Amino acid sequence: MNQNTKLLSQPLIPIAQFNTAQISLRNSISSLLFLFLLKTTQSLRQAASPHPPGDVLLAATLAVEVVEEHIPDTDVCLHKTAPGIMNVVATISASQPGKTLLFSGHQDTYPISNSAQCTVPALEGRLSDDDSRLYGRGAADMKGGIAAYIVAMRALVDFIDAEDGTIVLAPAGDEE
Repeated sequence: MNQNTKLLSQPLIPIAQFNTAQISLRNSISSLLFLFLLKTTQSLRQAASPHPPGDVLLAATLAVEVVEEHIPDTDVCLHKTAPGIMNVVATISASQPGKTLLFSGHQDTYPISNSAQCTVPALEGRLSDDDSRLYGRGAADMKGGIAAYIVAMRALVDFIDAEDGTIVLAPAGDEE
């Protein structure tokens, strides 16, 4: 075996180091997606959208801004169904038709009736001291879910041409 053959038969990076690098990269990507999720949730959360009265225009506008900034080539349509009620439909398609993956949720929240009963301001989007929880109106139902859908759509868009089909994000304006 000559010197060149020996070099070619050895991995460029030892397997243990390669596996460590893969894990580190995966953790970095996961951290970036988590940070994107957190910031998106906080932004959406801070947009008041109580129903009644049913004004979700600010929440819809923020969702559209995030989608257009972070998910290239997305076709975004707005559907105003009543004063203050705006449904968003954001679509990205592969080059070939196929199955559709739909992310559907609602932008409106239950009304803020008595803020004196809240331990944190309802629209603040405050993190717990250990950064493990996000508090405020809509954090779990449903603005956190819409933020998770946006992050998932962003993560999947890099693979859209590897599969046939369409991904649709459809936050409705008036579920409550």
